[in-house]
Amino acid sequence: MIVVVQTQQKLDRQSAIDYVGELCMNCVDRFQALRQQLPSWGSAIDDQVRIYVDGLGDWMIGNLVWSFETERYFGKAGPDVRKALSVDLLPRRK
Repeated sequence: MIVVVQTQQKLDRQSAIDYVGELCMNCVDRFQALRQQLPSWGSAIDDQVRIYVDGLGDWMIGNLVWSFETERYFGKAGPDVRKALSVDLLPRRK
C-alpha cells in the first residue's frame, strides 16, 4: 500500500508511510464511532450484532499483534519495533 500511495500521490517514502498511517487511524476511529451508533433490532439481534462487531475489532487488534510477533515483517526485531514504533528501512536494491 505504501508503494502504491507513494507512486500515485508522488510522495517520498516517509510521506507515504505517514499518509497510510493516518488512513488506518481514521478507519479505526470511524469503526469506533460507528460501533457506538448501531441501531437496536431487539435484544436477541443486538447481542448477535455486538458479538460480530466485537469480533471485527478483535480481528483488527489481532492482526496488529500478529504483525509484530511474526518474523514476516520485522524479522526478530518485532518486539523492538512494537515498542519504538519505528522501522529502519534498507536501501533499495539495484
